[in-house]
Amino acid sequence: MIFHLSAALAKHLKVELTFAKDKIAQPGRVDSWSADLFTSRRHGKFIFVMHDASMWPILMPLKACRTYEEFLASLLRIIQQAYLSHGVSFDVANQNIIVTKRSNRSFIGYMNDAKFHLEVMAGENRNAPPDWPLILSDIARLPFNAKGVYFTPATKFSDIVKPPVDSP
Repeated sequence: MIFHLSAALAKHLKVELTFAKDKIAQPGRVDSWSADLFTSRRHGKFIFVMHDASMWPILMPLKACRTYEEFLASLLRIIQQAYLSHGVSFDVANQNIIVTKRSNRSFIGYMNDAKFHLEVMAGENRNAPPDWPLILSDIARLPFNAKGVYFTPATKFSDIVKPPVDSP
């Protein structure tokens, strides 16, 4: 797996980037995830993660991830749950991990757009704390346009993780 971290997140986690000087192909890779810090004006600091191939969103409280090891363990468990929810196994213990910088400007733009929507949706009900799982579900149903093709992260992630059905 490849994790593309923003410079701010790498600094927070005190992690050495595996290939800091090298560009690693990012667009469309099913084994690739990008992560950045997200600060909600009203609700605190988080780590926002997106699957590079589907733009599937994940949000993690920053205070729960003080170290790279805590971040990695939490993220792999969340990814495992996402795969299991689609009936596909994901072996957390058997992953080769590469940590590198984010370099795809288009994907960074998609992440920034999703973070904007997170902030707007979190502020809709000012009298109650945000329902982050519901907000992430809504973000996963927003259509993205990548290379002239519209898709929702939920549909694309489902297509990616589900094993192909054998034809008789």
